Amino acid sequence: MKNWEDIATTSEHEGLEILLDVMARAEKRALESQLMRLMWHILKWKIQPEKRSVSWIITIDNARDEIEAEKKYSPSLNDAFVLSIWGNVLSKARRNAEKETNLSTKDILELTWEEVFEMEYSI
Repeated sequence: MKNWEDIATTSEHEGLEILLDVMARAEKRALESQLMRLMWHILKWKIQPEKRSVSWIITIDNARDEIEAEKKYSPSLNDAFVLSIWGNVLSKARRNAEKETNLSTKDILELTWEEVFEMEYSI
């Protein structure tokens, strides 16, 4: 015969573990999405200087703010995590920038931490 108290307690803990895992993945995905959007706009900034706009600056600033908020509320989403996904996210950002602009990003070998998080963009 099953001990229903043990089952209830175990099920509750398993449910919480699953919920925490799902929440952690969602937070990581949100940070990754914002980083991709940020890199995408910086790449466009570099390959389409004639189309730079205040809207792009706002998008860059907003993505930076969102990333900082994610890092603040989830200590595991630190600079080391950002660096661990950097290459993969940059590849996605390149693909999107090239599709949107119909221009190549091959001359931009890398984006630096400074370009992505510290450089001030202005028109």
